[in-house]
Amino acid sequence: MSGFKNGGASNSNLSGLNDTGREPLLAAWRVKLKKFKGLEWIALIVLIGVVGSIALSDFGGLTTGSTAPSASNSALESRLSSILSSIDGAGTVEVMIYEAAAETSSSVDWLGGVSNTSASQAVGVVVVADGAGDVRVRLELIRAVQTLMDLPAGAVEVFQRKTSAR
Repeated sequence: MSGFKNGGASNSNLSGLNDTGREPLLAAWRVKLKKFKGLEWIALIVLIGVVGSIALSDFGGLTTGSTAPSASNSALESRLSSILSSIDGAGTVEVMIYEAAAETSSSVDWLGGVSNTSASQAVGVVVVADGAGDVRVRLELIRAVQTLMDLPAGAVEVFQRKTSAR
């Protein structure tokens, strides 16, 4: 087995190939590449561009569905908390907005460049308020969030804030 020293894997060579194992492989590729003519080079470059574009469009959406809060999401939560805390009896209010994974659409321009656009949408809101123990306040908070966020009632949860022991 090439790449293994003394019958076991070497710590200094984790790839499993030593330098002599790579040389014949690189030499074979050099010989193949030297045979390419001008038009074949252009075709190869176009092929690499197409494969790269497909890879970016397929895997680009994986990173956009991040659970880290965005700056715009934090600003929206802050504004929503401020509005909800002004409801009579609500008291101090905290809001968390859950967004679905962003839908990403990719387009390739005539030069082969890929542009990704994404838009996320809120799918749920959790509200924690001092006055949520009162049914009237709870219903008003739910109705306000439904209206402001265009969400169904099932996507909004309102909870009473934990009272601290005195």
